[in-house]
Order: sequence, then structure tokens, then C-alpha cells
Amino acid sequence: MVRRDLAVKAWVQNMFLNRVICLRLQDVITYVELPMNSDDGVRLTTWPIALPHHMAYQLLKAGFREHLGEANDFYWQTMSDEFGVQKPEFQDSIGVQLYGDECQFFENEQWMCFHWMSDNSIWWKDGRKSRFLICMIPVSKYAVHNGVNLTLQSVLSAVAVSLNFWRSNSVRDVGAQLVGLKGDWKFLTQSLNLVRHPNCEAFCFLCEGSKGMERPITDLSVSAGWRCDVARPPWNSEPSLMQVEGFSLALVGLDLLHIWYLGCGRDLVGSVLVILIRTGFFPGNTVLSSVQHPNLYFHMYSFCAHVGFVMSI
Repeated sequence: MVRRDLAVKAWVQNMFLNRVICLRLQDVITYVELPMNSDDGVRLTTWPIALPHHMAYQLLKAGFREHLGEANDFYWQTMSDEFGVQKPEFQDSIGVQLYGDECQFFENEQWMCFHWMSDNSIWWKDGRKSRFLICMIPVSKYAVHNGVNLTLQSVLSAVAVSLNFWRSNSVRDVGAQLVGLKGDWKFLTQSLNLVRHPNCEAFCFLCEGSKGMERPITDLSVSAGWRCDVARPPWNSEPSLMQVEGFSLALVGLDLLHIWYLGCGRDLVGSVLVILIRTGFFPGNTVLSSVQHPNLYFHMYSFCAHVGFVMSI
């Protein structure tokens, strides 16, 4: 089975499309030319994507308007005040978020999955009913040049055209505006062509704070360098998403799972445990014996069970 067919198969396996709405794939999918790696180097490859305004048209045509939710005047006023996002000219308009992440399937190969969802969806807690797949791309086929993921940027360029069309023309009397971009750090870095990201000395894409002493982010004074400096664009090559009307870095949503639970939150918990062990709070003559002591495990397990966490996180 060719990779393009595997990508199409993903839509068939999608619970929401296949078993609930039963949309015809040929009414949703558009084929675009993407630069991809091959045995002969980078080649343009025909690839299926489901553009947001095409999917929205079929959803609305099938009578699923309520699944996208409604955005009232308070919502749009808040988006304007907090993020500078303006409501489209159509009375019935929704906010749209983009989301990207990677997962392993199809013989344990890593694939990037790119979705959109309504920020106002009544099913926002149910991913199968609120997220709509745009495309899936095998990570091994990424074409990268000078730090820019050409494959992903080509997809985002097509999505930008789709979102601008939806904003300007409405789809079956429903307008839309991009209000958020979410994903793990790898996706955000590649989708925005970031040269300031967590793997760099200067790691913040909003300011020029650094891990070292040049503009230390640990400097919390009013005159801290990262507060005072006017940050330069965090990319050398402007990303395709800048083509979307109204898009700005203020719309980048940071993922709490990767930033807190698997990031600095985990480091904080680990540091606290080390301090407690070294001060003798848990029995044991060494750090290793304290970690292995049943009391420590019991306290951690009880806390996680109480707040609904799992020990692995």
C-alpha cells in the first residue's frame, strides 16, 4: 500500500467521520503537491489533505451546525481585548484552532497528525467529535532546508489560504477566524520556523530571555533585560501561518502537558523530593535507599490517586 493510500485510510479509521457523520471522502479531500524526501532526494509528492473550509462545508451541509458551537459577543470581545483577534464580518462566526503532534502507527513509524477544531465546540472535551483531521505526514519524509521544514510549511500555506477564504466568504453562512495554534514544542518550532526554542540558549519566542547570564530569565527585577528589550522576530524565514489574516504570536497556545507536567513541573517535583530526602523526611541513609523506601512510594501513590494523576506523569 502506498503512503498516500495509508494517509487516506486514516480518514476511514476516524470514528467521527466514518461512523457518526459518514461524509464522503471525495467531498472532503484535496490533493496538493508537497516537497518530500525520497530515495532520489526531495521530490514533489501528491498528498491528500482535508482543508478546513471544505470539511466545514460538508459538516454544515450534513446538518451538524451545532457540533461547531456558537461564539457570542462576549467571546469575540474577549478575543479582541486579550489577543487582538477581530470577529469576521458575519454574525454567525466561530473561532478555529489548529493542533499538531506526532504519534507512532503504521508499523510503528512516526507520523505528524494535523487537526483543526472549533474553539466553541460543544464537544471540546471529546477529541473524536471536536477535532477534524487535516492531514497526516510521515516524519521520515520531511524535506528540511536551512532549518525550515518545507513539507510542513507547504501544508500550512494551503491551510492559510483555506482559513482566509473561510474568514472572507463564510461557509454556508458561518464565518471563522483562527484564534489559536497548539501542539508540542517540536510542532510549534517547525510550524513557526522558530530559531528561539527550548533547545536553544535563547529559548523564548516571545522575548529574548536566555538560560545563561546574557538575559537570564531568572532575573525577575523590573529592569531585567528580557523585559526591556524589543524582541526580534523568532524566525529567519517567515512561516506560512503569517499569511493568515489576524494571526500573531499571541495566538500560540502553550501545551501544559509538555511544559508543566512533563517539563518544569516534573523538575520541580523532583527537586522537592531530593530536598525532602536529604533533610531526612523519608527514612534511609542514602538517596537511593530513601527513594526505594515504602513510605515514599505510599505518599506519592496516595497523592496521585487523590488528585487523579498517574505515577508515570
